[in-house]
Amino acid sequence: MIEKGKGAVLWDIEGKEYIDCMGGYGVAIVGHCNPKVVDAINEQSKRLITCHGSLYNDARANLLEKITKISPKGLDDVYLCNSGAEAVEC
Repeated sequence: MIEKGKGAVLWDIEGKEYIDCMGGYGVAIVGHCNPKVVDAINEQSKRLITCHGSLYNDARANLLEKITKISPKGLDDVYLCNSGAEAVEC
């Protein structure tokens, strides 16, 4: 039973150490407890935990702006969704 992780290392409830070779979803691909991700989550959680897709906020606007700046020419629209299935259905 896994209890905690840091970077690419996991520990079970008995303190045995493992290398996490499975990768992860979302921010987990930058490692468990990545300090930048932890700080970003902490700061955002002080302001707003979630925001329905039909509403806008500054964090979402900043993300959309960054995505459009790095997208190839001709890909001018962005649609944020919750999963690959939702993206395919769209």
